[in-house]
Amino acid sequence: MPAGQVLRDVLQRRDIALATRRAALARRLGLADNELLALVHLALHEECTPSRLGSALRLSSGGTTALVQRLERAGHIQRHRHPRDRRSSLLRLSPRIATQLAEVDDVLAARTDELGADLGPAVDELLRGLAETAGQLADGERRARPGPPRLVPSLWG
Repeated sequence: MPAGQVLRDVLQRRDIALATRRAALARRLGLADNELLALVHLALHEECTPSRLGSALRLSSGGTTALVQRLERAGHIQRHRHPRDRRSSLLRLSPRIATQLAEVDDVLAARTDELGADLGPAVDELLRGLAETAGQLADGERRARPGPPRLVPSLWG
């Protein structure tokens, strides 16, 4: 089997396993998938503005507002004043949810560190390129999604 096919097969298995794991974690925490993705994004970046979070999750401003309000009411995130922009705020994980997410991720993180300890820059470049390509494809899918059906005036006359 060609090396590229082996790589695709392994990454596909990894994607399925991570999606299954993420769905189980979301159920355990009582979250929708996009709510958990928001928390994972905040865990990765420590803090960000609501607009940056919405952009990362490809949500409308209204969808972002609703998501942030749900997570804040549930005590999963905290909102703080932006130090340089009084019109904006910064979002951070609550200490409780940050601890829960870290505990869940500890085993996979330790194993990833162990497996990746001796890998060179070529593997780093490959993985970064794959992540960038996946993001671009996700953006393309979002733009290609059909909008609401158009009403044809002649059908109503």
